[in-house]
Amino acid sequence: MKTGVTNNAGPCLCTSVVASDKYPTPLIVVLLNSSSMDIRWMETWKLAKWAASRLSKIKQFRTEVIKPLNVARRVNGASFQSNTSSGATGGTFAHL
Repeated sequence: MKTGVTNNAGPCLCTSVVASDKYPTPLIVVLLNSSSMDIRWMETWKLAKWAASRLSKIKQFRTEVIKPLNVARRVNGASFQSNTSSGATGGTFAHL
């Protein structure tokens, strides 16, 4: 954890959230230009909770949507092209 204050960035906080049952993915949270030195603690916690929630939804999407699509591709022989140029996971089916 690192706190700091500068004229340009205002009150800042850089911290990490270790993996746990509640938050299975470790996170690094960087908060810049908080409205006050006291608020930055609450804002960092809110940001960490939001990020953990989003990551959980992404993992759920990958488990419930992406894996079945890959199984369908193998079973039905459909052509699947992943979008590797943007670094995104997933892709589009040419046919089913």
